[in-house]
Amino acid sequence: MGQINYSIRYFYDSLPDWKKKIDSKPVRFFYRPASFWIASICAKNGIQANTVSYFSALIGIIGCVLYLPTNYWCNIIGALFINFWLVLDCTDGNLARCVKKQPYGEFADAFSSYILVGLMCISIGFAAFCEGGYLLESGNKWLIFLGGIASISDALTRSIYHKYNSVTRELVDKGVIPQQKDERKNHYQRSFIRALFEDQFGLGGFLPLFILLATVFRALDVITIYFVFYFGAELLATVYITLKKAISAQHQYNIP
Repeated sequence: MGQINYSIRYFYDSLPDWKKKIDSKPVRFFYRPASFWIASICAKNGIQANTVSYFSALIGIIGCVLYLPTNYWCNIIGALFINFWLVLDCTDGNLARCVKKQPYGEFADAFSSYILVGLMCISIGFAAFCEGGYLLESGNKWLIFLGGIASISDALTRSIYHKYNSVTRELVDKGVIPQQKDERKNHYQRSFIRALFEDQFGLGGFLPLFILLATVFRALDVITIYFVFYFGAELLATVYITLKKAISAQHQYNIP
């Protein structure tokens, strides 16, 4: 068997059709093509997916820290770092899918996004507090509060989702309930719609571009409010879906 040529085209051809279908236009026309180029360089130089994931976490931290100084150009650079984070987030997926899937790969990928969102909302909210924007003037403490609420909403969403999955796996292992179907792998309507929502309006879609535009046009208050609506909606949806499934399973399988 000949050596694999990790070309840009190789990574493009490996992308699943369902991912192409839900990709937002910025991802389709910029972030993913850039990630294919970086993935090609990484693969040819032995740089693995987890390394890219951990490096992207560092990029995210730097991007968020650059929103803390009350300086327009620092904020612009911070927004560019956040956009570069998305390129790297696509890159580690390319490497895991086409080169080698590493142990703790899912942890490394999740670690990066958790760090970014946890810092991003509150740091941009703080920048909006210092600089003001279109809707709210500088010094409005609600902007820091809203940034904090957005960060907490994302953390709660992830905690509730993962706790539900861990409890479900435990019940399956004990034989209390049967093995549940993996909706993500089968792309059922509900999971597909959720993926579509996240990949259009979240970090994997238009959101990094929205952040850049809001920074350029001094509208950080607007993007902070957007954070609250977006991450708040995710939290409410996760609470509703997990509670509904848990209560339904408890009644269906007569779990005391």
